[in-house]
Amino acid sequence: MNIPIIESYNPEQPYTARLKKILEEYPDGTQVLREILQNSDDAGSTRQEFILDYNTYDAKCLLDENLAKYQGPALMALNDSLFRDEDFYSLRSLENSVKRRKFDKIGCE
Repeated sequence: MNIPIIESYNPEQPYTARLKKILEEYPDGTQVLREILQNSDDAGSTRQEFILDYNTYDAKCLLDENLAKYQGPALMALNDSLFRDEDFYSLRSLENSVKRRKFDKIGCE
């Protein structure tokens, strides 16, 4: 079993700010759900599930009190593919998707 090496990473822009900008760029409607399905397909998933969680969770033990507003409700998406090292790299490089060089992936440009 390979145990991943944990390393510190300090992005130039906070992930929350970058993700907010990405979501703002999507047109209204189902485009975000389609993107999740495309990512699932690119990863070779055979199953995709969406869970709408109406719960609101306790905010007493958060790392930052500003995260309290994200304690629910939420839409969760899960599939049966494995998260690879390449996927972690992509998260670290949100502005420069590695899919741009992969012509077998739906999300390539």
